[in-house]
Amino acid sequence: MKKCNTLNQYLGDIKYINIPNVNSVADCLFVKKMTNGLFLFLGVIFSKYEKGKFTGNFYLSKVTIFSAVWDDIPPNSYKRVSTFLKEEERLLFLSKDYCKQGMVDGWWNIGDNDSIMNFKSTVDLVETRFLNQDKLFESIQNSVELRNLDELSENVIIEIISSKGNVDKLLDVKKNKINNEWFEVAKSVLSVAGGNLTEPLIKRLASDAWRKTFIRKSI
Repeated sequence: MKKCNTLNQYLGDIKYINIPNVNSVADCLFVKKMTNGLFLFLGVIFSKYEKGKFTGNFYLSKVTIFSAVWDDIPPNSYKRVSTFLKEEERLLFLSKDYCKQGMVDGWWNIGDNDSIMNFKSTVDLVETRFLNQDKLFESIQNSVELRNLDELSENVIIEIISSKGNVDKLLDVKKNKINNEWFEVAKSVLSVAGGNLTEPLIKRLASDAWRKTFIRKSI
């Protein structure tokens, strides 16, 4: 997506890298680093109603399933970037439409270089505030659901590496689709674990394993 490439030119300055948008709810997905074994994501979503408008969300997790906050996964691990701006900062980085009293949402314009720069500055400014949320890391580490999801996708990676050794060719993406072998191995791992072999779950697990492997080879 050209829009993702445009954002990547700016976000690269603050150490975020764009990864292929494979089975993700985000329109563009960026990752910055792994902290204590966790993945720090920035997902960009474009408005369906206002052309060119976009917003961003942070997501910190053991897995790469962007925005997953079900069961005991802490909801504060997934937060809108603009919610961490102070009132006076909103005047600096957002258009006046998003500076009204009580407003917490914020959107930027992909067709305006100054607006994209303001988005980058916002992300750079508030990232630490997101990471410093009370007990965020502790809650993520204590999540049973995340532990289970993480273990399953790690088992997929182990099986892939065990059978293929060099997985570089399996990281190729064609038309936003990954190699079918990831799905075959994910289905096998779920079957052994006694999991529910539904297509959405297999797809989620295979995609998580693929993204983890891609990111580890990219950072």
